[in-house]
Amino acid sequence: ADKFVEIETDLAVVNDGFFRTAFAGVIGGIAGIVAGQPLDTIRVRYQTQAWSSPWQCFTTTFRNEGVLGLFRGLLPPIAGATFVNAVLFSICNHLNHWQAERRSPEIQTEYRNTLGEIFTSGCVAGFLQCLVIGPTDLIKVKLQGEVSQFSGPTATAKKVFREGGFTGVFRGMVPTIIRDTPGFGAYFWTYEKIKRDLGASDEHISHLVLFVAGGIAGCVAWTITYPFDVIKSRMQMDSITNPRYKGMVDCGRQTLKE
Repeated sequence: ADKFVEIETDLAVVNDGFFRTAFAGVIGGIAGIVAGQPLDTIRVRYQTQAWSSPWQCFTTTFRNEGVLGLFRGLLPPIAGATFVNAVLFSICNHLNHWQAERRSPEIQTEYRNTLGEIFTSGCVAGFLQCLVIGPTDLIKVKLQGEVSQFSGPTATAKKVFREGGFTGVFRGMVPTIIRDTPGFGAYFWTYEKIKRDLGASDEHISHLVLFVAGGIAGCVAWTITYPFDVIKSRMQMDSITNPRYKGMVDCGRQTLKE
């Protein structure tokens, strides 16, 4: 009887941690998307269109479309973030817990998880969230780049599905997976490494350490995976009925020639 009580207690703790982590991931994800959408719009347009500089892209977009132009394509990632961030952080939390319970007694660590375990959890979570982030990111990219063709997320989704079917909806999925699988692994590894080097723990961590660790982790992850983000954006922005790129390799080859 005591054993069942112990199991139920452990499950209650894990489930409580799941919902707390999921809720924090959703709120944080939405806040991050809204704050970063103007820069994301400039990033996507600069990757897929001919501009002399990011500043020219920004000033032209602002002059021609106003503030709302910088927030084009905002709704799809917000809708996706409700699920994606909950899944991402919760899966990482559960995998870390699972790996810690099954770790060999010969492996000693003063923390709950080794950095290798955290990297693995990040990679798995990054891979799984691609199933949602791929289609929503495609709609976002289409809205950010094609002002005249698409009036909103729903119209864009219908047009993409009508012209390309499921294949069109998941266009750019391969570079998305290549970007996000190691990208999130690197992010969580770097975040935890810096946090530990600064002497912080899950129970005692300041907002400054969170800011520094998260910022550096984001820079590392983007630096490693950015080339595949460029390829992903170009493939998703490409015409569905008359595509310029035959696939990821062809897109990468043509991009390198530029």
